[in-house]
Amino acid sequence: MDSTSASPSRTKRLQAIYDGLKEGQALTKTQKVLYSQELQRQEVQERLDHLTQQVDSQIEDINRRLVNVKMSVDTLKEPNTVPILSKPVSAIPASSTIDQASTQDEATNVENLVLPGSRSPAYVVYAGRNNQHGVFYAWKTVNGVQGANTIYDHNDHNHVIRSFSSCQLAHQFYQEFVDAGIPKLLAEHQPSKDELFLILEGVQPMVCKNRKSMIMDALQFRGGVVRKYSGTVEGAWTEFNKLKSAGSMRKIHSHRAMF
Repeated sequence: MDSTSASPSRTKRLQAIYDGLKEGQALTKTQKVLYSQELQRQEVQERLDHLTQQVDSQIEDINRRLVNVKMSVDTLKEPNTVPILSKPVSAIPASSTIDQASTQDEATNVENLVLPGSRSPAYVVYAGRNNQHGVFYAWKTVNGVQGANTIYDHNDHNHVIRSFSSCQLAHQFYQEFVDAGIPKLLAEHQPSKDELFLILEGVQPMVCKNRKSMIMDALQFRGGVVRKYSGTVEGAWTEFNKLKSAGSMRKIHSHRAMF
């Protein structure tokens, strides 16, 4: 009597165990598939990042050559053709704070420095020698006006420079960059081949393998929220996706500005 009444209950328990094991196997299989897909996604993202970096490096090389051409043209000009500033304007020190009044005064004086045919009245060095950075109104030092080439070396791939067609735009982008604390973050760490950055807020939130990609691709020469990451690329993307799922990622300045 007891064995007969216990049998259906035992059968149900065995069936429940079997169903649980079967469901666990199915979940494990699904998990493996998702993990494989995530690895494939990361590989595609890495290839895309690599191609993007190649394209941006080529663009930067072209920009650098154009800057060098402009520098050569300026060098060939007669000394008396170089306009004299009523007030010398030097690069803005990395530790300085730009206020609107001083920016307008400097921009007014800078107009006299721009040579005929020049399309770049201002340069911003985002990463230069000894972690220096700032806004410059000339490529090389002229009449007491410090040139961008004093802290920028095109042979150093960790250096980043951008020319702007407007002094006001150069100051705007540079100030966003400084206010975001990016220069301080870079100064705290020496450039390395294995450095990684999580861009949580920027024009293109992503994981960047170096500071040049972070400034050029993700922030696109503006400000944002950046976190230094120590670990593997896979771990960086995993952390990035967690923060993204938690709502900590945000796109800002959705359109690339015209320089």
